[in-house]
Amino acid sequence: MKAVVYDKWLTSFGGGEVVACNIARLLKIAGYRVIFITGKECSAQEVKNNLGIDFRGIKILEIWNDEMQLKKIVKDADLFVNTSFMDYSFGFAKKNIYYTHFPTRPDGDIWGTFINSFVLPLLTKFIRTQEVIDSVDASVIINKMPAYRIQKNNHIAFPFLTAGKQHKMEFSLYFESFSKTVLENISWSIDNAKVVNRQVSVDHRNNQIKYTITFLPETTTAYLRLEMKTPTSLSEVQDGVYLLYPKFTVNQIPSPLFKELQDRINTRLRAGIFRNLSKRLESYQVIMANSEFTKRWVHNYWKRESKVVNPPVEMLFDKYSLAKFKKKNWICSVGRFFVLGHSKRQDILIEAFKKLCDQGLTGWKLHLVGGVSPDPKTLQYVSYLKEQARGYPVVFHFSATREEVEQVYLNSKIYWHAAGFNSKGTKEPIKLEHFGITTVEAMSAGCVPVVINQGGQIEIIGNSDSGFLWDKTEELINYSTRLINDEPLMSRMSKQALIRSKLFEIENFRKNFLDSCTNIKNR
Repeated sequence: MKAVVYDKWLTSFGGGEVVACNIARLLKIAGYRVIFITGKECSAQEVKNNLGIDFRGIKILEIWNDEMQLKKIVKDADLFVNTSFMDYSFGFAKKNIYYTHFPTRPDGDIWGTFINSFVLPLLTKFIRTQEVIDSVDASVIINKMPAYRIQKNNHIAFPFLTAGKQHKMEFSLYFESFSKTVLENISWSIDNAKVVNRQVSVDHRNNQIKYTITFLPETTTAYLRLEMKTPTSLSEVQDGVYLLYPKFTVNQIPSPLFKELQDRINTRLRAGIFRNLSKRLESYQVIMANSEFTKRWVHNYWKRESKVVNPPVEMLFDKYSLAKFKKKNWICSVGRFFVLGHSKRQDILIEAFKKLCDQGLTGWKLHLVGGVSPDPKTLQYVSYLKEQARGYPVVFHFSATREEVEQVYLNSKIYWHAAGFNSKGTKEPIKLEHFGITTVEAMSAGCVPVVINQGGQIEIIGNSDSGFLWDKTEELINYSTRLINDEPLMSRMSKQALIRSKLFEIENFRKNFLDSCTNIKNR
């Protein structure tokens, strides 16, 4: 039996990716031949390092916003599981499951129809998104923007193209030195397309080369490959070559007045354009929701019923002997560093911790853990957070390995979460935490959760005395102060958090998910 699991966002290694990878692993154990389709290059070892999930025996393929290519792989599958956030590609297999992290407005909704059918397609005429498919090093700043070092082999996806129609792309490379060896050892080509014309202009003064390429795509997505040959001797060791940001331009809006808007539109277009959402959803026999919160909005937006299958969470008390760890005076929060969407709001947590310190708290540290994408908005946000925390005992763990994340959990006493702060729950539900895997992980390590009273966080804490829910930062500070000053209370709630976390262990997920697969009738 063949199963295809789809999550284009795998390399973000967030909560949704924990779900997708666990599904793939469970299906492999159940006897399926599993193919995992993602948008960017990723290896089984990277999955293991970042998520702690064994991906041996699972084939990983890369497809970025190309439904034609996706169909070729899925159409003969026995099972297709789409877990990709905001991606509504058709279900082409015999059995199709859509696992919903959170729904978006359908075509039946006037605003949804306007956005999906008119606005987004129109915007692709002026704004072209692009994705660096490989892992990149963006540690160098050139012209006040991140620059991407060219590795041995890099490829970049250009989605939303029209097959058979001429398109033009432009990109610039910066060379640390214009040596003959460097220039000879870099090359480019385009997959899924025929090159019609090419122009190269050299700026010797600034060590830059600008490429303008006209091409005919064969499908809706083309891939530009940049290759740097490996030096064969020490005498050929090369200086760096960097792809300048913006990485590529195709009909970009030129005015700086539109820069902020363009960043937001780019973020939205990355998810893809999916007309006739209702028909697409009908191609799935089962819709799953990650929480009761999401289930309500699935019904609200889509008028469809969904089955709640809470995400699988690895119980750290099963993996480690918690008695061996002497908890430190640490507060921690785990979540990706980013600005748009359901931002984890590390800025709010830093401000709250600074107030605690200013009120006399000593001997405690705030540990912030999460992945960092090499895009300008994220890097600017990270820079702001570091400046905001200057002079206070705040420790950052950027793009930490799974082992490092677990060590932070195991050594922390309190867990904080603020995603959705200041958002209007009924008007902006997508900005809230739709479930909250990291909260459960922290609880399974004995951390007491002090988390925002919104979204899926409410379901995790429930009516138990396993944690505190807060609405205002003053409450976050007051609840944390109570725990810090009352060790018996901290101990009791820590034990209750451990008990409560068991509701979300992997075995419960396995049974619910596989039972659903068995009960689906082939199309």
